[in-house]
Amino acid sequence: RSGLSNVHGTMAQGLAADLPSVSVNLDQQQAIALGKLRHQAKHANAKELNTENETAQLMVRLDANNKAQLVYLVSFFVAEEEPSRPFMFIDANSGEILQVWDGLNHAQAGGTGPGGNSKTGRYEFGTDYPSFVIDKVGTTCTMENSVVKTVDLQNRTSGSTAYSYSCPGASNYNDHKAVNGAYSPLNDAHYFGKVVYDMYKDWMNTAPLTFKLTMRVHYSSNYENAFWDGSAMTFGDGASTFYPLVDINVSAHEVSHGFTEQNSGLIYSNMSGGMNEAFSDIAGEAAEFYMKGSVDW
Repeated sequence: RSGLSNVHGTMAQGLAADLPSVSVNLDQQQAIALGKLRHQAKHANAKELNTENETAQLMVRLDANNKAQLVYLVSFFVAEEEPSRPFMFIDANSGEILQVWDGLNHAQAGGTGPGGNSKTGRYEFGTDYPSFVIDKVGTTCTMENSVVKTVDLQNRTSGSTAYSYSCPGASNYNDHKAVNGAYSPLNDAHYFGKVVYDMYKDWMNTAPLTFKLTMRVHYSSNYENAFWDGSAMTFGDGASTFYPLVDINVSAHEVSHGFTEQNSGLIYSNMSGGMNEAFSDIAGEAAEFYMKGSVDW
């Protein structure tokens, strides 16, 4: 009646030869339990799973040899520091795990929150400056995107995990954490890292580093400096002399030490070390101009 004359697709035939019976040994809850056990076994920190949205759907699946299998498609959301949504095909009779994948959908989003310090003044990302680019999964925002990862060292001297925070609303607001006159050094470092990357791409048609920028914030206690260590940029919170050292100038300065190291072959000593420092000083002022359209010298 609708005028449909043909259809396209694939139709499985002869399933009865592979599946003489559709009765199963496992029920849905047993299949889910097996799936959770498998997840725990593969994730050492998942001792007690905090799961939501548990489902198990009985279906027929064709394996790699086009043989029919009676399986449960099991899925659940795991609310951990690193959230996940495992999916798996489980044999509905033997309980064998046939296939596993993570179906959690990630989305880039814009984060907002305060920046600056008592000297520069407070400003708001998302209002005074554009929002900073984050990864959002459910109600968890992580300070990582395609070019920059920002780490909260929590006053330690080592660490590499991107900082995550709860963001149930659309603003994805973060104000962690105010310290030594600064309103949120994490926000500053994450935003400025992207600015430095964009400057190099726009003006020099190259990435500043051969790998993703890692901005490590809140290094040690009362540390009055910042540095490039060959793999990351690290920023202290300052003490009596400096505010947290995460402004655009210092951020670009440290990233540019990495650029010089990876491209020049200069050793950091004597005259060549001076050239290294000079280039980073110039890059710091250039980044400030790139972002603001003016410099303070």
